Amino acid sequence: MQKAILSLACTLGLTAPSLAGAQGLYVGAQLGLAMPVDSDWKTAGITLETSADSGLAVGAVIGHAFPNNLRIEGELAYQKNDLDTVSWRGLSTNLNGDVSSLALLANGYYDFRNHTPLTPYVSAGLGVARVEADVVARPGAGLPGGSDEGTVFAYQIGAGVAYAVSNQVAVDLKYRYFGTEHPSLGGVEIDYASHILYAGFRVSF
Repeated sequence: MQKAILSLACTLGLTAPSLAGAQGLYVGAQLGLAMPVDSDWKTAGITLETSADSGLAVGAVIGHAFPNNLRIEGELAYQKNDLDTVSWRGLSTNLNGDVSSLALLANGYYDFRNHTPLTPYVSAGLGVARVEADVVARPGAGLPGGSDEGTVFAYQIGAGVAYAVSNQVAVDLKYRYFGTEHPSLGGVEIDYASHILYAGFRVSF
């Protein structure tokens, strides 16, 4: 029994690097929770503080892993959040509507490969995002109702850990900070940024 356990441990130790360090082309998908940062919306010379509820974030990626621990990938990511409140000078009221984004990013990753199936990594990315806001007007809220969208510069930084299920398949958990340049929507300049927690998978070829 002890010999069998020792043999299994040696086998896992020998195969772990290849499991954690699959190279070449891969595709993947991710599903997560987007938690928006409270933001300033500037309109008509005043600054309103707005908040939004946590919402859905999804993404799909295609990339390539290199022998030197680097990965590059293209990502298409979408998130949507319901608006919650708007405040000005200590007065607050509910705000109805939502804000969403569709982003196209070029990401770079560095994998900290080791002799286990677990691979921590860090990431950063640049791209563009189409940000859209749909606001339902409320008397006294200070914001005009309506819908508008704009395309702006976008970026992300993050970190996570992947677990190799097999030579070709890995699952991972990651944290990401996602932000954009300030879009101007319907004459309102808004801040747009989120903390995102993702669970996903990658399949290598």
